Amino acid sequence: MKVNSIASVFLASLLLISVLLAGPAPAHPVHGMPIEVRQPDGTVVPLSIWGDEYHQRLETRDGYTVVRDPRDDRYCYAELSSDGRTLRSTGVGAD
Repeated sequence: MKVNSIASVFLASLLLISVLLAGPAPAHPVHGMPIEVRQPDGTVVPLSIWGDEYHQRLETRDGYTVVRDPRDDRYCYAELSSDGRTLRSTGVGAD
């Protein structure tokens, strides 16, 4: 075997071992990190973000949950859907 072949086999083995030993990356939680979002009209809304990279919730600084309204892309106050499973927009913009 040539030196390049041995090095290639070693690097491939090392890569395989690294992949097999690597576990899933843990989610990095945030607890009320302040952010600012811009409404379509240019208004800046101060919010806090809660959650991790898999699930987030946005709240106004006084604790009201907001979601993005699919009709006009504004951040609006949220309400619980009738089946109690999801949040939906009330259509009232957060300011």
